[in-house]
Amino acid sequence: MATNPETERAVRIWDVPTRAFHWLLAVLILAAYLTQEFGQLDRHMTIGYVVLTLVLFRILWGIIGSEPSRFVSFMPTPGKVGRYLAALSRGRPPKMAGHNPLGALLIFAMLVLVALQAGTGLFANDDIFTEGPLAKLVSSETSADLTDIHKTSFWILLWCIVAHVVANVGYEVVFRQPVIQAMVTGLKPLPAVIAAPRLRPLWLAVPPLALAGFTVWYVVTQV
Repeated sequence: MATNPETERAVRIWDVPTRAFHWLLAVLILAAYLTQEFGQLDRHMTIGYVVLTLVLFRILWGIIGSEPSRFVSFMPTPGKVGRYLAALSRGRPPKMAGHNPLGALLIFAMLVLVALQAGTGLFANDDIFTEGPLAKLVSSETSADLTDIHKTSFWILLWCIVAHVVANVGYEVVFRQPVIQAMVTGLKPLPAVIAAPRLRPLWLAVPPLALAGFTVWYVVTQV
């Protein structure tokens, strides 16, 4: 479906904190994989702490942030998913200001998996020199189990990321919906009947980011 400039206008739907989170997380997941593969476990752990900070921030921003970034605004209920699948099967997926219901399913799944990755990493160990800062709080058997979960969940996360990328490219090519550009620029062409969402000021992201950072620092260094 080609964009019709007479009935659509560019609307800012993604704020800076949401876009920064998205792209930073993508880079950090790649960096975490590479540092693990090349045995740079100290850097791998540091990246994990940053990822955990970002996840905690995103959870907070999903509660108090801009309208399209709030979890309640794109909660994928069965009814919403069913209606969207029906429209998609007809080749006419509706344009939305934020995530569509299918995309929302992947977003929630990836957020849970990234949190699982970062959380289990705190308890993981390599049976040689390196262990997570909280490994001392659990038995060696529990640490080993959490290490296995840490490793296995990464591959599940990877497949979700692949599905996310393929879906976004498909929307770009097949339906002419610029979802990737929207996450870069924050702007997306939407029909005039869709109201522009309310965005939070940038400064409001500072307190939740500080809280997330302090929480991770405290857990890693003080617990």
